[in-house]
Amino acid sequence: MAGCCPMFKLLIAFLRHHRRRPLPTLLWILGVALGVTMVSGIYLANQAALNSFTSATRVLSGRATHEISTASGRLDENLYVELVKKLPGLKIAPLVEGELSVDGQVLSVIGIDPFAARELNPLIENKLKPEELLRFISEPGLVLASPAAARLATADGRLRLDNGGRTGGELNLRLLGTVDMHQNPEKRVVFGDLSWTQELLQGAGLLKKLELILPEATPLPTVSARQFSEAELRKLLPAHVQLTTTGDQARIHTAMLDSFNLNLTALSLLSLFVGFYLVYNTILFSLLQRRREIGVLLTLGFSRHQLTVALLIEISLVAGFGSLLGLGLGYVLAGYSLNIINQTISDLYFFLRSSLPRLNFSFYLRGLTIGIGSAWAAAFFPLLEIRRNSILSLLSRRRGEDRTFRRRKLNFGLGLLIITVSLAIAYLPGETPHFGFAAAFGICLGSSLLTPYGIERTLSRLGPHLPNLKWRLAVGAVRRSLSRSAPAVAALMVALSMSLAISLMIGSFRATVTNWFNHSIQGDFYITDSDRDYDASLLEQELVSELSRLPEVVAANRYRNLRYQFNQRLIRLTGVDSQVLGKYSSYHFSAQNSPDPWLEVSRGAVMISETLARKHRLQPGQRLTLNGLNERREFTVTAVFRDYVTEHGVILMDFANLQELIGNDRVNSLALFLAPTSDRRDFTAVLEKKIALYSCKVYANHDLKKRIMEIFDRSFAITLSTRLIAIFVAFFGIISALLAIYLENEREYGILRALGLSRKEVFGIALGHSLTLGLLAAIGAALTGPLLAWILIKVINLKSFGWSIDFSIDLLLYPATIAITILASLAAGLYPAWRIASTQPSFQMRER
Repeated sequence: MAGCCPMFKLLIAFLRHHRRRPLPTLLWILGVALGVTMVSGIYLANQAALNSFTSATRVLSGRATHEISTASGRLDENLYVELVKKLPGLKIAPLVEGELSVDGQVLSVIGIDPFAARELNPLIENKLKPEELLRFISEPGLVLASPAAARLATADGRLRLDNGGRTGGELNLRLLGTVDMHQNPEKRVVFGDLSWTQELLQGAGLLKKLELILPEATPLPTVSARQFSEAELRKLLPAHVQLTTTGDQARIHTAMLDSFNLNLTALSLLSLFVGFYLVYNTILFSLLQRRREIGVLLTLGFSRHQLTVALLIEISLVAGFGSLLGLGLGYVLAGYSLNIINQTISDLYFFLRSSLPRLNFSFYLRGLTIGIGSAWAAAFFPLLEIRRNSILSLLSRRRGEDRTFRRRKLNFGLGLLIITVSLAIAYLPGETPHFGFAAAFGICLGSSLLTPYGIERTLSRLGPHLPNLKWRLAVGAVRRSLSRSAPAVAALMVALSMSLAISLMIGSFRATVTNWFNHSIQGDFYITDSDRDYDASLLEQELVSELSRLPEVVAANRYRNLRYQFNQRLIRLTGVDSQVLGKYSSYHFSAQNSPDPWLEVSRGAVMISETLARKHRLQPGQRLTLNGLNERREFTVTAVFRDYVTEHGVILMDFANLQELIGNDRVNSLALFLAPTSDRRDFTAVLEKKIALYSCKVYANHDLKKRIMEIFDRSFAITLSTRLIAIFVAFFGIISALLAIYLENEREYGILRALGLSRKEVFGIALGHSLTLGLLAAIGAALTGPLLAWILIKVINLKSFGWSIDFSIDLLLYPATIAITILASLAAGLYPAWRIASTQPSFQMRER
């Protein structure tokens, strides 16, 4: 107990320091808070999106343990009849599903057999009374809806759905009741009888899948009382039909988001990396203010161990407070980010609407661990100096600065080594981008270690050539305070490098996608049922034929897109009129085994996208097997083409071959190529008149390009918040560094005032410090940013998504970066400069 009392008094003395000097403490708290904000906010938003999808899948699957389906998502209903006959007593239910819209809001429509579904799904069980059940199966358009879907109904309890491009324009559905979706209240879903939803969503005689309960330990009863295992059940299925667990299917769908979530997480960690510098600077500044106090405490008999423990407790308390603040801000950021993530996932993958979950203990523990852990890491070297330095060194203002100056070349060499190793690591073989992220962090760390020597050499060469004495004084103060200025420059440099790299990546990607669009999508008009050009979004055959025969149309290309399960991954299977695209488009082929790939496609070969080729290690000349409606078929790969529709991959074949494979000739969208002499405005009027009776959307080529670019820009909107927060953190880092430089050189400022310099002139010198720090950071960012962009484009993007992006540099980004740097550094320098200029010279020159 006696040993605790001195420690308690020591801790109280340290904590009182924060009350006397609140600004550095505030900066410290902000550094921790902003780092925790980014990591916790992005993590929470990612988890909310994933949990929403998995919980919805689990709720809709109900008690089902297995699914029977085909890779194309089209299953002959006769298989259901055969299994029911061969396995009486087996709990199995047919199901169809698709997406339609109500006033622009996407709605999931699920077709069920209510008698079979009641045993498998608790959502349906006991939901309908006998008389309602009879109406449900006998009157088309009666549905059960989730509360979120029911809110879209009109006052008379009806849902008017866009009718998939079919004559009549809409479906008029009548609500029979609601089902509880408490695990995913935002899920918009309606259940209809299999009889009418089947033809609408899948086609007559076709199902999406069969759901069944098949516990491993439970035998399947048969007429002969024989017990069937899961393996034996598979033998009853045709070769092209698969039996999987519902968990496997959920994992296949969530795997679509793995790369997306990984990249967001890594981006938030880069922001934490920038925040680390601010925490380091503020802890260093705090210890710098108290170095004489610490030296005195050592002379009074306190041990270095006691001082270290007391400082660690103090750091933990302040960092803990900052972490709690960061968790609160992170929850706000998660709400903002979740809207962007929902929209991005809906644009690129599947419709999703999720809400933030209730916060649990693990959320707080994660935030506190990150915040306090980063503070401890930032405090490692300052605390090491306290433990290793003599009392005389602690009492001296210059000993620490001299040590930093002596180590600058060693750090420079170490930084070059880390950058070299990072570049080597980036190109290690592997399918995941983890090595790329490690390389990006390594480049940031290595560049930071280059900073002290870079500052010293740049300013030592630049200083003598400056015409103004005040500028030379400002530059000299920065050079003499490397231990304070280098971390601030490094923090701003990393923030600017990250922002510049992401901007270069987005600009390169945008230019590549624009070039791809101009070469691959050359139709004059595109007609589609909805913005979702796959599965149940189908055009009427009559409309397709009528539009294709218009006199202004010289060619029409039919598109049919399916979500297809290939090698345990969901990809896109596309059918096109190969002869039309061979004549009117100019696809970019990265590999081919024929001088005319389109001719080979018309003869039965397929093309694959670059992303599919990379992820499945395929190349021209190889053969791949596809499961169709009734059989398996082999196709030869004739070419690999660039495609930016989906990162999961595309298999493209001739429309006739796809029709034969899936047993269906329906069309998702139609591209019309007009004669060069046709008047686009007159044809638009004709087109609008033709589709007046259909619920379709028409895009001119430039309108489609505009929409694609809007989706592209939305996909990267979330990066804006991370870049702004990183620069915001670096902004406070400059303030902290300037306050430290002021404390280090306050006697010099006092002497300058005593020699006759006015407050205005001293204020200008102090702002010069800030501007010097900013410009040095901008120079470092100009060199580091393109290197990081190269890693993002050629390593991380390639291994995450598989897209080829042509690296390009927009020179306008550099003036913008310099302008942002100048504004941020000048704004950050206002308070320290005012404080330097307003302090009395007699106080500044006093030995303390």
